[in-house]
Amino acid sequence: MVVDSSRKMAPQAKSAVKVVFGAMPIGTGQEQSRVSYLSHAGKIIDIFQSYGHDEVDTSRFYGSGSSEEYLAKLQ
Repeated sequence: MVVDSSRKMAPQAKSAVKVVFGAMPIGTGQEQSRVSYLSHAGKIIDIFQSYGHDEVDTSRFYGSGSSEEYLAKLQ
């Protein structure tokens, strides 16, 4: 997938439903991880936040421990 990083998304209105992003697919673990590039993880979080959401579910076990490390680097 090719993403044009120069394009910025306009902020969207927050939905009436509380949405929590599950960070299990972010990281380098063999079983659960699907997003292994830090830049891609950042774009996913940016889109999530552009809709007014800010709660992310994390665990030391996600991505064999790498999910939280990735998220820390994005701050």
